[in-house]
Amino acid sequence: MRAFNKSFASLSIDARNEVARLDMPIGLASFCRPRRRGSVRTAFVCHQSWVDGTVSVRGISPDDHALGVLLAVLVLAEQQSETVTLPSRDVPGLVPSAEFVSDNLALDLSCVSFTCRYSDILRLLGVSSRNSVNCAAVWESLQDLSTILVERKTGKYGRALSHLIGSAYTDGKALRIALSYRLAQCVLGLPGSYAAVDLRVFRSLPRGSARILYVWLTSWFAGSFGERSIALDRLVEHVFGDVKRMKACLLRNRRRDIRESFDALSVHGWSFVSRGSLVSVVRVRSVDSALLQTRLRAVADTPPSSVTVGTTGGSGDFESPYKPSVLNRGRGKVKINGTHPPPHPPLGVKRKKGKTQNLASGSVSGRGVQP
Repeated sequence: MRAFNKSFASLSIDARNEVARLDMPIGLASFCRPRRRGSVRTAFVCHQSWVDGTVSVRGISPDDHALGVLLAVLVLAEQQSETVTLPSRDVPGLVPSAEFVSDNLALDLSCVSFTCRYSDILRLLGVSSRNSVNCAAVWESLQDLSTILVERKTGKYGRALSHLIGSAYTDGKALRIALSYRLAQCVLGLPGSYAAVDLRVFRSLPRGSARILYVWLTSWFAGSFGERSIALDRLVEHVFGDVKRMKACLLRNRRRDIRESFDALSVHGWSFVSRGSLVSVVRVRSVDSALLQTRLRAVADTPPSSVTVGTTGGSGDFESPYKPSVLNRGRGKVKINGTHPPPHPPLGVKRKKGKTQNLASGSVSGRGVQP
């Protein structure tokens, strides 16, 4: 009982600091992919060896926005002390009818049901505008998460199979969500293996690839610190999928995305050192709190990272699920299509179509002509 109370006390601390407890096998499975314009979502099957069996995750690959919604849902479930614990059989749709599973042990396992609002999830995602487009994006992410099946195999005959999110009900304002048995263990503070994902760090990262990489690294290090080595292509595979199906030019761009993601993570205590075909990932125990607070304040004073549009480096365009109006916070007009208005010319310079004329010297420079 003392160990449970200690775990419950640490759970309340995590809830106040917006730290989501994600089941570690699910975090290591890394089934989410960055949202890109024109991308086609595909079916996936991930098998993660765990203790005396395996944990299998299958479904349609969700994007990084759906991953953020999942983390926000876990934080809200941790913050609510009135979460209802029910057997899985009492929640319709949570346990699928699978003929190939003779005895589904998930029927007797506990699930968690709780109530929240759209605005609560949007607030944790860093979006201040609650409109129909943003709420529809959250509901679409819940739909994607509800299609994912999680199966636990132990021994020769032990099977437990359920949806990641069993059910969700809404009247346009409030949401009633039921979580599967694996997520319920983390939310209830029961002993187990989970990854503590800081949602403040997650939403401050500028692109989806960095967010997915951060969640996987947090699960991989499992709360520890120090240095670990891994192949760069393995990191690319955890974030973007199978590298064997990528062309050489695309693989180079994906590697550059991983390096740029580590540049964004360096503020939060992660570093990346290349050593030939292997790379060393270092997690520092303490981060400069002043620098971290400055970074968080800078992110809070700018438009949310989840609505960042346009990426560089040949890595594709990030497609925001949010309505562009959330970018306008009394800061004037902002170009939405990934480009910004050109800077004003300096004094004495008059711009014309295709050329620039210096009024002081009379020299004219056009495209391909040196001034």
